[in-house]
Amino acid sequence: MLEGIHYRLWRLADERHINTIQNVVAGTKAIIADGHHRYKTAYQYAQDHPEINGSDRVMVTMVNAYNDGMHVLPTHRIVFGKPIDDDRFIKKLKGLFDIEKKPSAAKLLNKMDQHRASNTISLGVLTRVGNAYLLRYKGEDNWSSDLSTESQALDVNVLHHLILKPGMWN
Repeated sequence: MLEGIHYRLWRLADERHINTIQNVVAGTKAIIADGHHRYKTAYQYAQDHPEINGSDRVMVTMVNAYNDGMHVLPTHRIVFGKPIDDDRFIKKLKGLFDIEKKPSAAKLLNKMDQHRASNTISLGVLTRVGNAYLLRYKGEDNWSSDLSTESQALDVNVLHHLILKPGMWN
């Protein structure tokens, strides 16, 4: 756990898979799009701790940006540790979002797919008791951070800066 956030990592140890990846990306350009902060942190860690075996390595996710069949799926977060009162949580979000309760997770995901095509910032919430909510960001100026307009338009920043950081579930 780091800063109250649990991370899960899986190790790729099969030499055949590693060699395949190395052969595919050899001689190509890599663009660091998401994760550049993690890269900077890993780089600094390697500089500060060269004596630690493996400190000079960092995990990355590489995606073929030219593959029409490739879709980057939404960001997922699990909030746990404290029971969340669904009604209170949803009531707190009403100032920021238009909220629509859905009968199931499948219906929620279907509706989110429709919104993704329209460039609407939409978030899905599934609660422990099985309630499913579609949150459509109203886009009002609710930002206390110094994020650029472009950064404010990213669903992951809406999630983190307007819901998770302020602890809206408490």
